[in-house]
Amino acid sequence: MKNAATILLILVLISCNQTTNSPKGIIITSPEIAELAAHIAPEAIIAVTDECNYPALLNSLPKVGKFGEINLEKIVKLNPEAVITTGMEQEIITEKLKKLGIKTIPMYITSMNSMPDKINELALILNKPEKGKILSDSLRNLIKNLEKNIQSQKPTIYIEIYNEPIMTVSNGSLVGDVVRMSGVENIFPELPREYCRINQEEVVEANPDIILITYEGISAENIANRKGWQNINAVRNRRIYTPADINPDLILRATLRTFEGIEVMKKLFNQSEKQESNKKQQDPKILNLSLS
Repeated sequence: MKNAATILLILVLISCNQTTNSPKGIIITSPEIAELAAHIAPEAIIAVTDECNYPALLNSLPKVGKFGEINLEKIVKLNPEAVITTGMEQEIITEKLKKLGIKTIPMYITSMNSMPDKINELALILNKPEKGKILSDSLRNLIKNLEKNIQSQKPTIYIEIYNEPIMTVSNGSLVGDVVRMSGVENIFPELPREYCRINQEEVVEANPDIILITYEGISAENIANRKGWQNINAVRNRRIYTPADINPDLILRATLRTFEGIEVMKKLFNQSEKQESNKKQQDPKILNLSLS
């Protein structure tokens, strides 16, 4: 993969750039920020949450709870120089930590275009500005190339991030932005919130060409068997993708691996398009069915 090779080169460059000492007492509660920080200054991180599982070195660090259930007592005992949190449900934790007198820095990446600036901000916190510049400049070029190569004619996609209740994403969310860069069109570009509940009937009515599931515990067959979903194009053409096809962390987390996720999705979606086109050319019955 072209982008994967580029990211590898970037990592080599920043690993060779050791100019300043980093702080030695940072706790990070966001998996994506922990992953980025591990590339910039792994020695600075003293604790993370349970979900911070990549790269492998994070697994050996002390844990301060789960993403949505942070253990404040553990954080206080570790006496960090600072805690880096994120948005959404961690906004309450951020305020609690600040009230305890702990330096707390919320960092929430909401789009691909905002990632380079956030990386620069993170690198400054970690006292590694040179690494931040190398990484952010390279990512800006990658993002620019991805935007330039998005086709005007795109298949439509439904993205499901949870099923109890059923939730999807808007284009204003990180996930929506990442999936958009893979060359597809979200059937829910605008919603009241970035991550939002919707009704099944709305999906049926929108009739997406592709369905992408980003959580574990559900199969393509489960999706296809939902009441009324049998006539959705994605179901009829077997274009339902689950974590068995792509690691959700490549889609849900704004990290260097996100670019790998975009390439994987582009390959999956384009292959399916070609396969479906070939089927229609070879089988008149399928052609007639699609026109009925």
